[in-house]
Amino acid sequence: RIVKFVKYLSQFGWRCTVLTVAFDADALSMRDEALLEQLPSGTKIVRAKCLDPFMLYRRLGGTRKERSQMEKTESHGTFEYVAGIAQRLFDATVIPDAKVGWYPGGVRSGSEIISADRPDAIFSTSPRETAHLIAMKLAKRYHIPWVADFRDPWSKAFFRTKIFPFKQIDAWLECRTIRAASAYTVAWPGLSRMLTECVPTLRRDRVHTITNGYDPDDFKGVKPIKRQGFNIVYTGIFIPKYRTPEPLLKAIAIWFKQDPTVSEQVKVTIVGPIFTFIHELVAHYGLKTSVKIVPPVSHDDALRYALGADCLFFTNSFGTEANSSQVPAQDFIPGKLFDYLGTERPILALAQPGSASGQILRDAPQAMVVGSLDAEAILTALRRIFARWKSGDVDRDKGKMAGFSKYHRRNLTQKLAEILDSIRCI
Repeated sequence: RIVKFVKYLSQFGWRCTVLTVAFDADALSMRDEALLEQLPSGTKIVRAKCLDPFMLYRRLGGTRKERSQMEKTESHGTFEYVAGIAQRLFDATVIPDAKVGWYPGGVRSGSEIISADRPDAIFSTSPRETAHLIAMKLAKRYHIPWVADFRDPWSKAFFRTKIFPFKQIDAWLECRTIRAASAYTVAWPGLSRMLTECVPTLRRDRVHTITNGYDPDDFKGVKPIKRQGFNIVYTGIFIPKYRTPEPLLKAIAIWFKQDPTVSEQVKVTIVGPIFTFIHELVAHYGLKTSVKIVPPVSHDDALRYALGADCLFFTNSFGTEANSSQVPAQDFIPGKLFDYLGTERPILALAQPGSASGQILRDAPQAMVVGSLDAEAILTALRRIFARWKSGDVDRDKGKMAGFSKYHRRNLTQKLAEILDSIRCI
């Protein structure tokens, strides 16, 4: 999202300087430096140091990577088990997030940038929410208009694990931050409701929805990674209890039992973080020989796997994890949805009727949407896509993306440029 904004803002008269965290190769679970090649020539990137409370732990031989919420549930031996508990406690109490140690260096480096080349506007994006705190401080200190971008919820995210009283302090800080910005952009419509619920007096015309999107340039000259047979591909992360491959695996297991001959043809490729629960599901449904699990890859390679699919699998959370204090799960629009659309490959989508993702997918000619987790309904849709593949008709919907040009990254960036133009310093 941010790489694409920086890439295309130059076409609308905006030159960007990027302030980000100084990366520690030992701390990052993923890094894709190939994305930097998309930035306009001469783009200045300033990296500010971040105080990391887990640096000593890593130096002493613990896990070398920053662990996600999902990885913290995995068992890694006594030392890492104790460290995992410590990290979960840290996440439950630190405000606003684990990168708060970036704040001093971010404010200092931001001040140096502004002193050397005063910008017309400041743009910050979250997660991580520390970026908003840095932007708020700089905007107030130097009287510069500021756009706050939300890719996910803040305090109301279902994956947020804050405990009392830190949860309440976090929510207060969120509302204070929202009140201070000049304008707001959100990656999906449900987030605008989050902002206005936090600050009821917030003017609705200051909140703008700019979804994620796809960039046709990403697909030019890309060689697909194919598997022999009918290949079902999922790229991205699965989340225990929230978003899992189980509905798909269950449907395939039923299919194989009903017609053993298809087991020789149907393959599943999962590209993303490897968690124990995925292997357990694959084993439970007897699909070890059919499912291939690929560790995280670069964005370019993820697109290669997606382009090599005969069927892309998409699943949105069905809301079982959300309570009244959280943003409903059906409001989420995962960014990969737009990359899937950009491939023009057939999509098998599990999405609630009326959900934000479902509404987009129902307009996509290559998508087949199932509005439940029912294995038989999923299998019916899967068989229809399989039949098209066997008849050689799998690509019949290619070239029908004209109606989705609004999700082109350049067109989305134009909306951001218009917002920046409206608030820029005169």
